Amino acid sequence: MRTYENKDELKNEINKVKIIFFDIDGTLLEMGKTEITPNMRKALCSLKQNGIKICIATGRPFVTIPMFEGIVFDAILAFNGSFCVAGDQVVAKCPIPKEDVKKIIENAKRMERPVSIATAEEIVANGSDKDLEDYFAIAHHRVNVSEKFEEYVEKDVFQIMLGCDLEERKYILEGTKNAKVAAWWSRAIDIIPKEGGKGNILGGVPNPYLKASDWGWQIDPVGLRWCLNWFNDRFELPMMIVENGFGAYDKLENGIINDDYRIDYLRNHISEMKKAIELDGV
Repeated sequence: MRTYENKDELKNEINKVKIIFFDIDGTLLEMGKTEITPNMRKALCSLKQNGIKICIATGRPFVTIPMFEGIVFDAILAFNGSFCVAGDQVVAKCPIPKEDVKKIIENAKRMERPVSIATAEEIVANGSDKDLEDYFAIAHHRVNVSEKFEEYVEKDVFQIMLGCDLEERKYILEGTKNAKVAAWWSRAIDIIPKEGGKGNILGGVPNPYLKASDWGWQIDPVGLRWCLNWFNDRFELPMMIVENGFGAYDKLENGIINDDYRIDYLRNHISEMKKAIELDGV
């Protein structure tokens, strides 16, 4: 790891950065907050003044992305990259196919589950239940039950949200071809395009040679080592790895979750990180 003799040398290296992407929850915003801190505002303004493009990359629906007074983002990647805008221009979009949207709504109706759908302009639901209401409450939003629900079904739908337990997840996608479940909570799910999701936000399509988690996020420990080397060679700056946990359908048996799969996941990634440090000089 390279060290720097003075702040000017470090500043020169930082100035090589041209673009930075920020998540919202837990990054731009402290969890549970709706306004950025003064220090975050100062940092964003400083980046802009130094000619660095600032962008948002989030799993949130586009219409729920907060704007902050005096801060203009150069691009926004919403729905985990399924809807991207730069300024006022839509530069990429990947909605769930309409036939899959209608089939999912049909499946949910058979399960007696209301659904909420998100387009680029609005989020509407055909009903509500406690699971869906509690899910929306996490982000300080309310379920918007609308008489215009059927009209929005005919628009481009980028995400479907509904209350759904682990057993129901086996049936919600029956009859669909290009949709998948993305979930981090046991009582509700998001349904997104099959090509979407955090693991494929930049690549467009899944890597057929990699395994994936239950949520469809691809597993690539060697890729982590490769990325660490690339960033180290390009920027020679300290690095911190974040959001590298593992989601799965955990089963509670006799009060215990035997998650050897999670242990293996972490072990393999830490092993490749160790190789990057000890063998590659990162």
